[in-house]
Amino acid sequence: MTAKEKREIAAGAARAQLRKMNLPITLDGAERVLDEMARSQPNLIASQWWLCASDHQYKLFRREWNGSQF
Repeated sequence: MTAKEKREIAAGAARAQLRKMNLPITLDGAERVLDEMARSQPNLIASQWWLCASDHQYKLFRREWNGSQF
């Protein structure tokens, strides 16, 4: 699985969790959700990506998040 695929899974998981919790879909919210997910379910692909993402991967995540349409 490529870094891009893992990043996309993380973004999708964050969006899904924010929707499930009925919270605004924001970058700040995604960061909080991924952080909590990494603590509570570290075996998930999204959690593993969050815990191991390089600065470059996180920069791409932010850019893609801010450029996406929900």
